Amino acid sequence: MDDWQPLCMASQALRSCPSADADLFVALCERACVDLEGREKASGAATLVNDGVVEVLCAWLSAARSNAGVQVAACRLIRRLVGQPYGADSPGRLRAARAGAVGAICGGMTQHVEHPGVQRAAASALLLLFRSPALAESSGAALDVLIAAMRVFSTDAGVNEACAGALRNLFMVQTHLASGVDGLDALVCALRVHRADVHVVEHTCGALVNLCATDANAEAAVNAGVLEALIPALQQHASSPGVSLAACLALHNLVWKWHSAQRAACSAGAVPVLRSLLTTYEAKTKHGRAPKLAEADASLLRDAIMRVLHRIDPHSSHARSTDRAAAVASHGWAKSSSASTPRSPASGANGHSGHR
Repeated sequence: MDDWQPLCMASQALRSCPSADADLFVALCERACVDLEGREKASGAATLVNDGVVEVLCAWLSAARSNAGVQVAACRLIRRLVGQPYGADSPGRLRAARAGAVGAICGGMTQHVEHPGVQRAAASALLLLFRSPALAESSGAALDVLIAAMRVFSTDAGVNEACAGALRNLFMVQTHLASGVDGLDALVCALRVHRADVHVVEHTCGALVNLCATDANAEAAVNAGVLEALIPALQQHASSPGVSLAACLALHNLVWKWHSAQRAACSAGAVPVLRSLLTTYEAKTKHGRAPKLAEADASLLRDAIMRVLHRIDPHSSHARSTDRAAAVASHGWAKSSSASTPRSPASGANGHSGHR
């Protein structure tokens, strides 16, 4: 049997599945997911995409909106067909956009607002769909749906991880920042309730970086208690490069302009946490054991720590020793249009941070 024959057969079966046989459709989706996992994923996904499976999945999502099993199975398979890097043109995402995937997925989330499996699978699919800036920009309806899911399932780590990751990518575009501030309560709750979960914390901090790229949102976030939730989470996961980068970039955006925010960060214990993080980072770098970050992200992390310390602890000997470096970093960031509002790297395919 040819190595790709099972996927070709799965594609044909999905395209010819009777519209009344939802159980068969679910089983075919699950079988296709298993077959994809057993092969080189990009090539396997291309086989299904080129055969029009994305359009079939979107049609089923809309036609069988009341069937939770269909919603979960279709979203899980869509997720495996649209996993290309952030910003990359991909047939899977282009076809999903034309087929109305975001609207169909959000419709299922609204229909099954109390079903955690639907919320988790749907948000995971949206996370990868929103790696397309154009698709994210045109998907304002998803914002309320994702925030509602975080509120309803505030104690479900899987739902919060997927939703925060989708919001992280959604907030990469400017269009949703003004209305995104309405979800601050859900993001703060996620940091508090799931402080021990590194993936929830990383995605939530990433969403906060992007959401707080405007002055009004940063000020609102401080007033909503983000600092008091973020700093303990950073302290607990200081060994995670992804959390450290996202949390420190969020801190930068939150404290850069307001003395009240700087005082709140100090009161929440930011100074010793950041000093320890910088010392650890520099020691690992010196001995060739740098955190597992791309070189540009590692440099961004170090600069962010120094810039925040420069703002919230300007009289300490450590801050004075890094004054010059912080000034240089500030000048370097000022060359871009987002000089004082760095953005978070986009969410990756596996629920962890990736690169824009």
